[in-house]
Amino acid sequence: MYQKPMSSSALLLGRTFLFVVFSQLLLACASAQMISPVKKEEAKISVAIVDDVKNADLKVFRTDPQHKDLNRNSGFWSITEGTPTGAIKIYWTNDSTTADLKIRLVMDPADAGWINKAKKKLLKQ
Repeated sequence: MYQKPMSSSALLLGRTFLFVVFSQLLLACASAQMISPVKKEEAKISVAIVDDVKNADLKVFRTDPQHKDLNRNSGFWSITEGTPTGAIKIYWTNDSTTADLKIRLVMDPADAGWINKAKKKLLKQ
């Protein structure tokens, strides 16, 4: 069966579309905020989980690596094993008095977010 060849403008439009989609996916993966627990000497910051939200700097909702708000530094964390490129290396500590960042885990994504916005810079890449 004979098929009419695509016009050059349709071919260019299709390639442009694929390039834009691929670029957006690549940027989303490169900037994703993932958290990677490591040894103390390898960590960028130390993090403690606190029971009382009054003592927390950040309310964290744990999510999967594909979540749309993961790269916004807004309290959505994907905690990974290993150290993938772009992951923020943290050290878990039980001592909240010496921790760089104190977090409270939340069950509702609407509750996630910064309490102490001055600490937000700790999770910048």
